[in-house]
Amino acid sequence: MRGVVEFNMMVFNRWGELLFETNNAEVGWDGYYKGALCQQDVYVYKITFRLSNNSRSTQIGDVTLIR
Repeated sequence: MRGVVEFNMMVFNRWGELLFETNNAEVGWDGYYKGALCQQDVYVYKITFRLSNNSRSTQIGDVTLIR
C-alpha cells in the first residue's frame, strides 16, 4: 500500500483464536489455518496501520468465508 509505513492484520475465529497475522500489506489471508481450509463462517479482522504522515488508524470488521 502506498504511504503505509507500519501495517498489521490479524484474523480471528468466533472464539477469538488468532488464525492469521501479517505485517505485510501485500499479503492477505487465504482462508487456511495450519494447512487446512477453514470452514464456512464469519471471521473477524483487525487492521492497524501508520501512514507516512504519521497518522494511525485501526479498522475492525468481519469477513464471510464461503466456498
